[in-house]
Amino acid sequence: MRADSGLVKRETLWLALLVFPATVGGAWLGARAYRVLSDHYFRDILPGLLLLSGVTLVLRSLDQIF
Repeated sequence: MRADSGLVKRETLWLALLVFPATVGGAWLGARAYRVLSDHYFRDILPGLLLLSGVTLVLRSLDQIF
């Protein structure tokens, strides 16, 4: 999509570029953790991280409502 077409604003593209290093870093850390930990521990840790992420998103959305 072109930035001047109105579908994606320049600010959105800038923010995407800004968070790109953190996205790549997170993916790298996840891949490294998968290689270091056994499959059993990784399967135990991953749902906990997803739960923590979900709870954080819900609490942040409730904070915006109230």
